[in-house]
Amino acid sequence: MDRTEHIFIVRCGEVALKGMNKPYFERMLVERIKKLLRKFDGVSVKRHEGLIFVRADINLDKQAIIKEISKVFGVASISPAIECESTMEAIGEAAVEYMFEAIEERGVKTFKVEAKRADKNFPVKSPDIGRQIGAAVLKGCKVLRVDVHNPDCLLFVDVRRDKSYIYQDKLKGFGGLPLGTNGKGLTLLSGGIDSPVATWMMAKRGIMIEALHFQS
Repeated sequence: MDRTEHIFIVRCGEVALKGMNKPYFERMLVERIKKLLRKFDGVSVKRHEGLIFVRADINLDKQAIIKEISKVFGVASISPAIECESTMEAIGEAAVEYMFEAIEERGVKTFKVEAKRADKNFPVKSPDIGRQIGAAVLKGCKVLRVDVHNPDCLLFVDVRRDKSYIYQDKLKGFGGLPLGTNGKGLTLLSGGIDSPVATWMMAKRGIMIEALHFQS
C-alpha cells in the first residue's frame, strides 16, 4: 500500500464523560499532544467526530510517536490506522491490503472483523459490514481463515462520514485527565518513593504540579 503518512487514532477515555465541558477537555488534550510532538517535523493533531487524529510524515519513526502520545495524561488508547473512502468496495480493498501486510510482517493466519458504523446514514449496518469485509479478506487472502474465538488478528473497521479507518491494535495510554484541567497543586518531594508516586497520581487527575524539596 503506497502511503504518504502515518495515521494514529487517539481515544480520550474519561474526557468523553465530561458532558458540556467535553470540548474544553478535548482542546486541552490536543494541545498537550501537540506540545509533546513538537520535536517531530511534519505532524498534525486535530479533533474530528469525537476522536483525535494524529498524522505524521511516513518517514518519521512510528514507534517513537506512539511512545510520546502514550505519555499524555488523558489518552486512553492509540491505534495506528489506515484510511480509505467510505464505500464497501474501498473498505474491502484496504482491508485485503492491510491483511497482506499482517501476513508478511507478523505471520497472521486467522482473523476476525469487528465493524463499527459511526455514520448511521451509511447504508450497510455494522454486522453486515463485518460479514462482507470478512468475505472480501477471505477471497483476497486465501491463506487466511476466520477464528471468532481466538484470532491472530482482530481487524477493526470504523466507518465514518468522510473516511473509514482500518486498524488492529489498541495500545493503552496513561488515561486520566489532561494536565492543567484541574487547577494547580504543590507537592513536597522527599527522598522516598511515596511522594513521587503521589505527584504522578495527582498529575494524572489533571492537576498542574509544582514540586518542592528541602535538602538539609
